[in-house]
Amino acid sequence: MTGIGKHFAVVAPGPGVECFDAEQDGVYDGVVAVNRAVEIVEAGFWACLDAHTPAICERILGKPKLICSRQTFHQILGRWPDVAMAGLAADHREMIVPGLTAGNNAWRALSATVAVAFAAARGATVIDCYGFAWRGEGDWDGRRDSSQSRTPERWAKERRTFEMLSVELSAAGVMVARVSPQPEPARGREENR
Repeated sequence: MTGIGKHFAVVAPGPGVECFDAEQDGVYDGVVAVNRAVEIVEAGFWACLDAHTPAICERILGKPKLICSRQTFHQILGRWPDVAMAGLAADHREMIVPGLTAGNNAWRALSATVAVAFAAARGATVIDCYGFAWRGEGDWDGRRDSSQSRTPERWAKERRTFEMLSVELSAAGVMVARVSPQPEPARGREENR
């Protein structure tokens, strides 16, 4: 794989995001914020598949390049024109990720898994994932987006999709590690630090 860097962080807005230390200059070759995490993390890229997310964000740190559909890009352009001017880094529906099976596209439906796949496509060989709680809790600030499903079934689906993606990326030489403040029962390749 080729790309801009080898060690990426993917930062989601869920509990555990506090483990990410933005002050660690030079640790990451790239940082991808997922949905509302862009409000607290200055990232080079923003994965935002949910069309309503641009309307509920109160601020955006920096001017990240966007990973979204062209429809969402135009919504961001309307709400955050200076951010949209940074450009569209990738349309998630058209991304090609070396090492991923062509028939397994479940990862394309979720902002967090698209962010992980994007990091791999940019040449990451290690991807640290923050704020991947899968517990139905509110975001880092306690806010719950009422337009988003936060049912146990939804989080189980996202976790399964993340785990399948991680296994495929591992076979392609990319280590995906979930960074969590609380140790949980061992599940697959999950790493708790």
